[in-house]
Amino acid sequence: MTKKIICILAAAAFVFLAGCGAGGGETTKANATKSPVSTTATPVELKMKAQYIRTDADPDKINGLPSVYAIRSKAEVDNYIKANKAKFYGKLGRNPDPASDETIGFLDAVDQYDAEYFKKNLLIFVVLVEPSGSIRHKAVKFEQTEDGSVLTVNRLLPKVQTADIAYWHIIVELSKEEYNNKAVTVKFKDIKL
Repeated sequence: MTKKIICILAAAAFVFLAGCGAGGGETTKANATKSPVSTTATPVELKMKAQYIRTDADPDKINGLPSVYAIRSKAEVDNYIKANKAKFYGKLGRNPDPASDETIGFLDAVDQYDAEYFKKNLLIFVVLVEPSGSIRHKAVKFEQTEDGSVLTVNRLLPKVQTADIAYWHIIVELSKEEYNNKAVTVKFKDIKL
């Protein structure tokens, strides 16, 4: 029990310190690869739809967050769930009585993505941890450059926050025609409410 508390406190301190960098609240926190994203080419901004699912995790079983996954088939969704379910306390399942969109189960969120959907579309999963469950997210922009893609996610920061750690899956829908199959970098921008 003491080890878990220490791990949780260490994770919270890391997340807090990672968010304290300079740059006007705008930092890059995740890459699918280590390749830098070039901003020399004119970016193409795409329209997108996103879901935000809280999937709390066991800090002893998960690291390297935030993480980005490009999901191109129903089989890849199923493989992701199978490979990661234990890390998220089984919360990649269903929630039979959701209080809001953010409390629906992960399986409830991905049910709509069948083989027909993946013929023309794909999903981007962004998995992240926040130092407070009060922090919400809004995926606001997806841009492509010659070297990769940049997904901008606003972190919505209320003045008063709870003292819990929250793990999230952001599920972004994209057309296969709109995605250039290159590295996706996530850029977080802090928005104080």
